[in-house]
Amino acid sequence: MDSETLRKYHSSYEKMLKTVSYRGYIVPDDLLLDRSQFDENFSEFESVDDIKESIGDLLFESATKLEDRLLLRWVKDRKLGMSIRNISNTMISEGASKALIVADEGINPASKETLKNLKVCYALTIDVWSLQESMIFPPDHVYTPTHRICTLKEKKALYKAYGLKNKDLPRIKPDDVMVKYLGASRKQIIQITRKSDTNPDLYILYYRIVL
Repeated sequence: MDSETLRKYHSSYEKMLKTVSYRGYIVPDDLLLDRSQFDENFSEFESVDDIKESIGDLLFESATKLEDRLLLRWVKDRKLGMSIRNISNTMISEGASKALIVADEGINPASKETLKNLKVCYALTIDVWSLQESMIFPPDHVYTPTHRICTLKEKKALYKAYGLKNKDLPRIKPDDVMVKYLGASRKQIIQITRKSDTNPDLYILYYRIVL
């Protein structure tokens, strides 16, 4: 396996594990591989499909919610399509309601409707990254403010304190990059913390509702 391909897949592996942790799931230490460890494990493989098969399905437990599991998989499909049935079956059998999937070129447009149906009918949420997208972790960027999902209790307290309704809050689109990394759903409230433009020692809170 050539060095550039190993670099890309190690970056993807590293950033997706960060995303798992960012969403509040526990990443065991033995899954954390630096570049030399990753090369040692996978440099002798002949194809990227061999790497994906060797990594296999990674399942993670929530740090805060009982019986909440997340599946992470790198699929062999160039664009996610035919694998969706297998992924959903695995999620059901493993008790995972959410999945993060990396396909080299993202998702087949025709399959997006299938993902919507799985969410509505079976409460299965599958988020898809292309390889290029998976090599980036936006929350690490110096100019990305802190984002987090408010709890239902916090949402109710906010609405009560200011006499708000859903329509009163500014919107944030479901395809916003930070909504995707947080795994936020429709009508959830995102709290954004920014440094004040006039006083660097102060922080200002903003709230957005997911469309």
